[in-house]
Amino acid sequence: MNSGIYKIVNKSTGDFYIGSSCQLSTRKTTHFRNLRNGKNHCKILQRAFNKYREENFEFIIIEYCKREILIQKEQYYLEQLKPKYNACKIIPNQTLGFNHSKESKSLMSELQTEMKGIKLYQYDKDGSFLKEWKSCSEYSNFYKISRVAVYKALRKKNKCAGFIISKNLLP
Repeated sequence: MNSGIYKIVNKSTGDFYIGSSCQLSTRKTTHFRNLRNGKNHCKILQRAFNKYREENFEFIIIEYCKREILIQKEQYYLEQLKPKYNACKIIPNQTLGFNHSKESKSLMSELQTEMKGIKLYQYDKDGSFLKEWKSCSEYSNFYKISRVAVYKALRKKNKCAGFIISKNLLP
């Protein structure tokens, strides 16, 4: 069994983060990769990691349990241990501690619908046109990256999979 509850402990302060995962080893790898890259979803944990450095953090498995009871177990530990680094202390549903507002859900739905039909234009680092893609999905599937990464790159005008991408044909 590789599902269970874990905590990420700051060995310098004793403060910690509580989480649950169906794949603990993968979750550990993902957390620390994101922390190293400054992109962890938990901003409180990210700030502490930046301040105290990686060598002062430890991933500890608290309990192995079946997937079906992960959420209940995580909620139990959040209530009992009162972790400093968790932003959400109550898990109201399967979103693992965060509920989007109706407005946010509506905007996300609109964005996803909008992005499905958008053609992408791919350019090399010098801005030379390489290829036209039918959709974000086609691009993300080809490069084996998430559609979210493509959406973010488009929105922030960043490179994606090493290439410049745009919703518009560049001059």
